[in-house]
Amino acid sequence: MSQQMNLWGGANRDIARPFHGRSSFSDKLRRCGNTSAGFPAQRSRLGRRRRGIMTISMLEGAKAVPGFRFSGVHCGLKGEGQLDLGLIVAEKSNLLAARFTQNQVVAAPVQLSRAHGAGERCRAVVVNSGNANACTGPAGMAAAEATAQQVASQLSCPAYEVQVASTGVIGRPLDAEALLAGVPAAFSQLDDSNEGLMAFAQAIMTTDQGPKIQSATVGSYTVTVVGKGAGMIAPNLATMLAFAITDAPLPKLLLADLWDRVVRKSFNAIVVDGDTSTNDTALLLCPDGGETLSENTLAELQRALLACCRSVAQQMVADGEGARCLVEIQVSGAATKDQADDAARAVATSLLCKTAFHGADPNWGRILAAAGRSRAQFDPDKARLHLTAEGESILLFEAGMPVAADWAHCSALMEKRRYGFVLDLNNGDKGRRLWTCDLGHNYVTLNSEYTT
Repeated sequence: MSQQMNLWGGANRDIARPFHGRSSFSDKLRRCGNTSAGFPAQRSRLGRRRRGIMTISMLEGAKAVPGFRFSGVHCGLKGEGQLDLGLIVAEKSNLLAARFTQNQVVAAPVQLSRAHGAGERCRAVVVNSGNANACTGPAGMAAAEATAQQVASQLSCPAYEVQVASTGVIGRPLDAEALLAGVPAAFSQLDDSNEGLMAFAQAIMTTDQGPKIQSATVGSYTVTVVGKGAGMIAPNLATMLAFAITDAPLPKLLLADLWDRVVRKSFNAIVVDGDTSTNDTALLLCPDGGETLSENTLAELQRALLACCRSVAQQMVADGEGARCLVEIQVSGAATKDQADDAARAVATSLLCKTAFHGADPNWGRILAAAGRSRAQFDPDKARLHLTAEGESILLFEAGMPVAADWAHCSALMEKRRYGFVLDLNNGDKGRRLWTCDLGHNYVTLNSEYTT
């Protein structure tokens, strides 16, 4: 994999900057009118439920968000009958936090949406699949601009309140005529029900085996995240689109920092093949104004948003092109956060590790070797490695040597659809958790015999 994604690619400085720690986040909360002295404990609330606050009800499927309508139609960019144009429309202008790819080769819709995102407002999101509209020259940018303008005209809103996204094959000219002709059809099919949401989710798919949606409710509020992605996935957003929508009035001052934190722990924590796309886009939309949220409600909403984004991110990895299993890589005991991230990333992107995962081979040596070539500093004589699956934790390596284990049983656990490895570097108190998948024959077949 190339450089870490760091989705701080917005055109606006506040959108673009990373989160700088608890104190600044807490300060912003106080400026929003939430002045509880206990808020610095927010960090823990993202990770676990606490007594005395509202509880999240995770839903089995999709739940449309009040105040938004969705549609998915066929405009002709993909094969006959396949949905290839999706539209999200809000009843009124919403607040926006946006993150985009850091690839130096940037698709036209990303360039346009970055510029539009500087306004931190959004009324609509329009997405086409079947064509990335990347490396398509002036015609590609003109098509993206015309799409935004046509959507804006339908809504009588400024064009900068329209976010445009595309996904598909790079370098092929976009059929702008077909795309623009599909916009009125998308408006005619707008629906505020779960069916409309599902149509949108299906319209943005490419090599995905199915739609990726997760919803949660916090009191009377709904949080829904829709995404797509199965290949070109690395912790840099990759060919990954994600749209998080809520009817909760999240404080404007917190929005950018909140989205930074959530993206880092979800969409920037997944790997399929280590490639970073030209089209990565992750958007968060919420109403501007309304009631002031209590500290407890805000904490639960943040937790719900992270849970939904992680769910969708893990669905992407589990649906990785040719993938058989979802593997969690957890590094602990690192000297710094960067070292923990680098060690986890080295394992998650290692072809030797990923092929071992595919073969259900508990080859601990590949994992240690991958971590050892990272920038993380540790003494292998002090490191420990466990295989975790279905409530079991099996020690594989300790004190610089393998531990006697039932390797046949370990292999059987790795035949499961989900398992993980925990590597304790024993050199500090920082950690990082990433999700990756195996790499097998079907990935090679899909990406060598077909243009994707």
